[in-house]
Amino acid sequence: MLTGRKPPGLHVLYGVLPLVVTLIAEQLRIAAAQMVLDARGLESSKAVGRLPAGEQRGIVVAIVQRELAVMTLAALVVVVLLLRAAQTAG
Repeated sequence: MLTGRKPPGLHVLYGVLPLVVTLIAEQLRIAAAQMVLDARGLESSKAVGRLPAGEQRGIVVAIVQRELAVMTLAALVVVVLLLRAAQTAG
């Protein structure tokens, strides 16, 4: 692009897809806490605050594990897409 040449469409696609994957993963990560609360029948974080400390820790751990799973999967997809973009550049 900077040299005046137009990059191949597939190369541009591999460059844009990681951004899309990251945005989707971030939305899923944000929703992770609510999914855990809904699965346990809790209406909000205030309801979690009324639980015993052990249950609170369990819920926090479940939320963090779900968020980490989403972000790890997204990172793997992004790495694969970026490797493919590098292969199409040559």
